Amino acid sequence: MANDMGKKLPELLVGFQDFQQFIDEKAPFVDKTALISDLIRLRGGTYFLSRPRRFGKTLLLDTIQSIFEGRKELFESLDIVKKDLWHDWEPLPVIFLSFNQYPVEPSAIEERLLTDLNDIIRNHDLPMSEATQVSDIALIIRRLSERQTAESQVAGFKPNKTKQKKSAPKNVVLLVDEYDDPLLVNLGNDAAIIEIRRLLHSFYKSIKGCYKLLRFTLITGITKFAQHSLFSGLNNIKDISLKAKYSTICGFTKKEIKRNYGAYISTALKKMKKKKRLKPDATGKAVIGKISEWYDGYSWDGKHRVLNPFSVTSFFDEMHFGYYWYESGSPLSTGLLTLKDDTYFKIFSKSFRIGDTLPMLDVHNLKDEAALFQAGYLTINAVDDSADVLQYILKVPNAEISYAIVKEFIEKRGMLQDPSETIDAKYGKFIEAFDSRDDDECSSIFSSCIGEIVSHLHVHAELAPHVMMYAMLNIKGHRAWMEENKGGGRIELVYAPPSGDVTIIELKFRKAEKGITEEEKQEILNNGVSMAFNQAAEKRYALSYFYHTEKVYVCAASVYGSSDAKIRFKRQVFIDGTIRDMPQDAPAVQSDPSESGGSWRSLRSQPKAMEGPISEIGRRDVSDGLTGKAVQTRLGHGRGRAPATQTRGEFL
Repeated sequence: MANDMGKKLPELLVGFQDFQQFIDEKAPFVDKTALISDLIRLRGGTYFLSRPRRFGKTLLLDTIQSIFEGRKELFESLDIVKKDLWHDWEPLPVIFLSFNQYPVEPSAIEERLLTDLNDIIRNHDLPMSEATQVSDIALIIRRLSERQTAESQVAGFKPNKTKQKKSAPKNVVLLVDEYDDPLLVNLGNDAAIIEIRRLLHSFYKSIKGCYKLLRFTLITGITKFAQHSLFSGLNNIKDISLKAKYSTICGFTKKEIKRNYGAYISTALKKMKKKKRLKPDATGKAVIGKISEWYDGYSWDGKHRVLNPFSVTSFFDEMHFGYYWYESGSPLSTGLLTLKDDTYFKIFSKSFRIGDTLPMLDVHNLKDEAALFQAGYLTINAVDDSADVLQYILKVPNAEISYAIVKEFIEKRGMLQDPSETIDAKYGKFIEAFDSRDDDECSSIFSSCIGEIVSHLHVHAELAPHVMMYAMLNIKGHRAWMEENKGGGRIELVYAPPSGDVTIIELKFRKAEKGITEEEKQEILNNGVSMAFNQAAEKRYALSYFYHTEKVYVCAASVYGSSDAKIRFKRQVFIDGTIRDMPQDAPAVQSDPSESGGSWRSLRSQPKAMEGPISEIGRRDVSDGLTGKAVQTRLGHGRGRAPATQTRGEFL
């Protein structure tokens, strides 16, 4: 690949996990060594870190291994050396165990672990017989520590004799990667889970007796299971998964992307302009904005956010957006996670709350929300610490994950009748019509799709148009979310594509009735459109969105039964303190900054909490998500019951 100057760009090592290879090949590498030096500073520290798959955990461990092995020459260009953050470069023995791609059967898992232990014995030429049980890890650690102590003394290292009597040398490093992989592949098989937990508990319990010999221990995985017995053998293990201090230790921040991928950003900018995906005067900031729309938003403390490293590097490698992380074998795409309908509706509601059990999974009572968070499909939008018990507000992080959830929702419910049919082809035309605000085309396509979701979900028919609209608008990486609290009312849907325009969607539904003529049906649909527009106007739904864009549209969707819909659009502007309708193709109205009342100047004098780019809207309104009880109420508990307030012939 060449940049815009014709110079070949360095090869990207997408998905590679060998730290030395990045250095040797001078490949772009995001430097996390400042954070690493802080993490490994404390002697005897034992830590646990969970992150989704393909988020850089293995590369992190490999980097730590190189530090403790004293390979200072590999770090000359990195912060840990440049900023003089680490001084203890004496090589230490490192035990690196990876449970990734272990066998499924418990007996085979034990056999594989013994094989790995014996490889350590042979590689270090330890004076001991072969390991015959997993508890032999303790003897391996002791032998490594004894040898290291002897070699340090020969090399002239003389520890403080007074302190040496009180404490062991702490000169062995233990790194465990993907500890939970054997458990995850056996989810649903309780007998196998129990046997694997027994095996791993014995393994970690054996390590406990060696804690005085361990300089540093880090265990990584995707999940943290609720039962503590698995790690009970370890001494004072500290979970840093949700610690703000280490929230960016895996993944890329925007600053890191700018610093390390500048040439790729420039190349992407040129290509996107050529394809007219960006305006001619766009800068690299626009490229980063689009990358963020697709791959940003992951947070483990509700404040610091990172982008998916695998998807970002894959984008720079291919130079087009794609569902790289999802399609590389995620739990949803492989069927390891099968979600309930009400979980989807919680997700579609943009954000929702969960108690302080969020970080853990119970293998015997697997909850969708915890599983989705651990797997990387939900992230922490904010943490509410106002009560005694923490509340985590979760949301879908970005467009790639939104697509993944919607795709799984549609495909696994048989909503694609033709095997050769693709989701993009089926619903792509609707997005094109919606973006161009083509009333009749939107109405026609939407009418043909409503019945499909009604026949595949056991929910009240009122909810079907909401879910269908959400799914169709999110299927190509666009951003829509359900149920926004604005202006004293609740907006049904908000749609904010990368163009920057905002469309507020208000839906009205009326049950089908016998004996209704075509003329009466059209009148009902027209009345629903009017009611939707009137409600949006009365509640002033559009007001807050003028902080973000000059173009705000209102979409009124009227649905009758399960086969008829009418969709109409209006554009609204804010002039002199009032919201006014305008023709869709009218130029943007610029208020005189010297005007008072509702001018842009007076809008900007409102509280700053409302300001920010359109891509941040969903992050700022963190208290608007449906609770589980609210979802059940709207769904009629999944049995098709109408709300108690509904009467015949009314719009819902």
